[in-house]
Amino acid sequence: MARETIKSVKSQKKKKWISDETYVAIREKREAKGKDKNRYQELKAEVQRKLRVDKQQQPEGMCMELEAANSKANCSQRFQIVNSTTQKFQPCLQCIQSATRENLTEAAQIAGWKGYCEDLYHDEEGKLIEQRVLAARDSTTSF
Repeated sequence: MARETIKSVKSQKKKKWISDETYVAIREKREAKGKDKNRYQELKAEVQRKLRVDKQQQPEGMCMELEAANSKANCSQRFQIVNSTTQKFQPCLQCIQSATRENLTEAAQIAGWKGYCEDLYHDEEGKLIEQRVLAARDSTTSF
């Protein structure tokens, strides 16, 4: 009943450099796609023009922000602006690697390493050695 009264809206992933006007034109183009071919072609050309303008304005806007931050002597904001343009985001992927630095992907290989790691943290009586666990926890870095 609550889902009927409160309708969920799909959130659209938006790129920073595309303006709201362009997103409205994109939505109109999508709606006209199956209905009117001529209207769709007109909207398609309009969207392409707006995207070109938005793409040109994005670096200009960043330059204006950079100049404003520079005039205010805001070093952290300058660093963020320059960093966002020069560095590409690279996610940190963690894989289990063998002694020869090969990524282990097969389930049997990973199961073997899991057993090996469990054996490292148990003493002869089969009890978990607390000091080893704490040392391993402290040596890992959290993200």
